[in-house]
Amino acid sequence: MSAIYWDANAWSPPSPLAREWIARALDSVGNPSSPHMYGRNARTLLDESRESVSQLLGCLEDELYWTSGTTEAHRWVCDSLTDILKLRGESHDGAPLTILSTLTEHPALQKNLSRLAEHPMCELRMISIDPEGRYHLPDLSDVDLVYMAAANNETGWLAPLEEIFTKIKEETLVVLDAAQWIARRPALPSRVDILCGSGQKFGGISGGGFLVLRGNAQDLEAPWTGPGQEKGVRPGTEPFTAIAAMGGAARGHLDATQAGRYTLALQSTEIALQHIQARIETEIPAAQVLCCEHPRLCNTLAVQFPGVDPDALRIMLDMKGLALGFGSACSGLAPEPSAGLQALGLSELAARSTLRISLPIQEHLEEHIHEGLERLLDSIRSAS
Repeated sequence: MSAIYWDANAWSPPSPLAREWIARALDSVGNPSSPHMYGRNARTLLDESRESVSQLLGCLEDELYWTSGTTEAHRWVCDSLTDILKLRGESHDGAPLTILSTLTEHPALQKNLSRLAEHPMCELRMISIDPEGRYHLPDLSDVDLVYMAAANNETGWLAPLEEIFTKIKEETLVVLDAAQWIARRPALPSRVDILCGSGQKFGGISGGGFLVLRGNAQDLEAPWTGPGQEKGVRPGTEPFTAIAAMGGAARGHLDATQAGRYTLALQSTEIALQHIQARIETEIPAAQVLCCEHPRLCNTLAVQFPGVDPDALRIMLDMKGLALGFGSACSGLAPEPSAGLQALGLSELAARSTLRISLPIQEHLEEHIHEGLERLLDSIRSAS
């Protein structure tokens, strides 16, 4: 029995071109910062990766900085904001920094924001979101910074960015977690000042990520000190192999988009997901699809199954070789309920009995959709 992978929001399989660029990186023996020929060869691949990723993100090359992933990028931003808060506190006459976010954020962001909120010069406001994915936006005219995911990792729903942009001040800093957005949606608009993301979400490998600083964000001070890599913004030797994988994945997406293949892959994925949803709703009438009416990623579906033993379901799915998401993508093996889902009003049991289906973006998904559905439905019936 072959395994079926429906957990792309946690980790997307490396693309063919990413694998090729990984091989190129492994054949390079030099440090990209070294001035000799080996270092220059490594630097060339690093520069090619920067060109490809910046094109995919729709930013300038000198606005892109390498990190080890989204979590590090969030820490960079929040540490820089901490320094700003300290300066405001020391001035004694500075106004609090007002930050807008949501309670459904990934722990990589949510925990950092909670740490910021402990500072007396920080006012953290949370947008109310209902189980249908509707964002209830308050008056945003006095918000200094918007910080949230462009697309939610658990439900796939899309943040109402255009509406937010019309409600905030021109000088308001906009920071987006773009981990789930990249290569699944068009490039984010230039109104976004900071982007954070990871290569393994769009066909690279873990260990490589990015931080984009543009517009109002270019005045932020780097919170860490060290060697001069990445113009001193992110000191330390770059995660070279992971960056090469990210560059290859980005180049593959750009080439496929230009040839029209990627549009077909997105359409194929969306059709497959619609088929999965329709079959679940027909076979399991009690199933509740989260965010069923709100715009969402074409590959992501979150479904709550009332009356199901979540631990038994997890075991059954694993035994049948079907990989799905339980809780946020980086929660490890811990079975704790998702705080993001509970923020929507789900009980602890309901959150634990919610599955996330996140399909890899590819054509011809119908080859394993039928078999995957049979395994899923059998598991749910057995765990009920």
